[in-house]
Amino acid sequence: MPGHKAMEPLKDELKSKGVKFVYFTNTTSPKATWKEKIKEIGGEHYYLSDEVWRFLMNSYGFTAIPSYLIIDKEGKINHKFTGFPGEDNMKIRLEN
Repeated sequence: MPGHKAMEPLKDELKSKGVKFVYFTNTTSPKATWKEKIKEIGGEHYYLSDEVWRFLMNSYGFTAIPSYLIIDKEGKINHKFTGFPGEDNMKIRLEN
């Protein structure tokens, strides 16, 4: 099951706690398909140019997708990782 599907119950639970989910993709995703998929995923979505995408990937040292940043309310990165770790691990990381 894709990570976004596995996260649906957790996203609903954390919404009341002010947790926001932001998603980025680039031009490797066909734009029409992306527009359809984001309707079911929810959250905020951004379709980035290749230049901006490379900047983000290089800035955070990501080498693969999916990659995640968990940022606290003060803007500090608490967790950075690549690959979906499962709903339980995500819940622990998001609640800490």
